[in-house]
Amino acid sequence: MKNRLENQAIFLLVINLDHFLDHLHLILIIYAKMIKNN
Repeated sequence: MKNRLENQAIFLLVINLDHFLDHLHLILIIYAKMIKNN
């Protein structure tokens, strides 16, 4: 049971990391556009 919970935690962590990287990509694009405008 403990092993299953650990696997689930790792799974959630990977999903969250994936979402975080997607958002980071968008943030960098927006940031780059702002710099170009200035």
